[in-house]
Amino acid sequence: MAHQDIGPNQHVTIRDAVRITLSLQTGNEATITAQQNNHSKQYSLSLQHKTDVIQTDEAGPIEVSMAAEFGSPQVRVAW
Repeated sequence: MAHQDIGPNQHVTIRDAVRITLSLQTGNEATITAQQNNHSKQYSLSLQHKTDVIQTDEAGPIEVSMAAEFGSPQVRVAW
């Protein structure tokens, strides 16, 4: 499974994936935005909810990003 860790003000573009797993690696919380075509959705990760899954059936690349965050959290994006 391919993966990339992202932190504040970073993003990764995934060309083709139907399932992407988000995992909080460090920090207390992080908000991740996934954008595909003209749709976007936010995912909130915390110590109580450390993982989430992006499931899609659309074609086209998905950009997964993190805006500025307090405490410099790191999130693993795996596909």
